[in-house]
Amino acid sequence: LPFLLRYTDYHLFGTSSIHNNPPPNESRCNICDYEHQDVETPDTFLPLSPCFHWVHYHCFVWWISRIDERRDKCPVCGVTLFHFDEINATTLAARSNIDRENGEVPMYYDHDAKQLVHDDNSQYEVDCASITDHVAWYFQCELRLQTDQSHPPYLDLLKVFDAVLGRLQETGRPRGKWLSYGTLMGERLWDTLVLIKMMRWLEENAKEVVGSQGWVELEGKHQQLQ
Repeated sequence: LPFLLRYTDYHLFGTSSIHNNPPPNESRCNICDYEHQDVETPDTFLPLSPCFHWVHYHCFVWWISRIDERRDKCPVCGVTLFHFDEINATTLAARSNIDRENGEVPMYYDHDAKQLVHDDNSQYEVDCASITDHVAWYFQCELRLQTDQSHPPYLDLLKVFDAVLGRLQETGRPRGKWLSYGTLMGERLWDTLVLIKMMRWLEENAKEVVGSQGWVELEGKHQQLQ
């Protein structure tokens, strides 16, 4: 993989012959979600390499300037684009007049959540919605749990909990800085939130499970996390 400055100079601007001429299915920036010409300040619209997902150049510089583990990856497909270097990221931001400390954070398109987010409160809400979606999907699609069952079979809810955590991790959750964890305490806070939302979903959609042996085990896990 190239280092950031070489990637920018050779892999991005080396394709200048096709800049601002995206294919019809790539006419919107994959970071800000605006049509490539619908921006207040004219900006170069170019494809990322090697995946050819199109972005505004200033959006790209903002993307790689964030404190986020995904900043060296395509925001759409997640492919790693370059070797990240903090000094080079600062250099590119300075070249583009992007204030990394005090500049307004633009909205960007979250491709997993399929919506625009622009501040951590919004990202927190998206994280929470993602938990609920994954819980519902797992019970309804993987386990085919029917809400009208009068005598549901024993469900290993701790196993389901671990599976939901795994699926969320695969999608890069959590992304809000309030929930992103780098410590054991942070990880426990995220686990607790997922567990609470899972229990709430069961209380609302599968009341027959509440009070079962699996539920008791889940409550024990909740107490352990607290």
